[in-house]
Amino acid sequence: MFAHLQVILDGFRWLVNQYVSFQPFVSHEFIYINALLTYYGFIYKHANIVLFGLDGAGKSTLMNMLLHNRPHASRKHRMIDIPIKRVGTIFHTTHLPGHFQARRIWELAVPEYPKPDFGLVYIVDATAPERFAEAREALEKFLKLEGLKGVPLLVLGNKFDEPMAVEREGMVRALGLERLDEGALGDRPVNLVRCSAVYGIGYEDGFRWLSKVV
Repeated sequence: MFAHLQVILDGFRWLVNQYVSFQPFVSHEFIYINALLTYYGFIYKHANIVLFGLDGAGKSTLMNMLLHNRPHASRKHRMIDIPIKRVGTIFHTTHLPGHFQARRIWELAVPEYPKPDFGLVYIVDATAPERFAEAREALEKFLKLEGLKGVPLLVLGNKFDEPMAVEREGMVRALGLERLDEGALGDRPVNLVRCSAVYGIGYEDGFRWLSKVV
């Protein structure tokens, strides 16, 4: 029953989006109803994201928590077009491996040209400052791709619950995100949120921010 309702509501949302493109003929009441239904979770907006980071950063743990609400899964999930429902949005997620050799294929997950509904989630181990330079280099190289120009970036400082975790300000400096407080890095929205994937803390705030900017 609920599955059929979601299909109907998704169709309703599609119609609203079509009418929005014909302003000023759009009824404000029509737009308001769509916004209200989205806010209360009856319908979802859709976005495509790439979840990536160095090996050991906690990507698989985060994916397991998002999909199964536990840090370890009994079976592996697929890596492409994984639907994750969060804060009124279905994030169609591509999960990229992080070891050195695998980073060569990161660019295959990037569209040829920037898309308005596209976002990036970069996970960094906050307890491994000796790898911050490597994480910064890998991120900056990735962001130079033409298809990522202007694409919003969410950086998750994972494992912040551990005693050796670096504070947010230290991570911002080490990763070259000094312009973070201005709300943009270069020509893209960017945010760094500290989280603990294994305990399910913090990352919801990050996805809530990402949902607003994609």
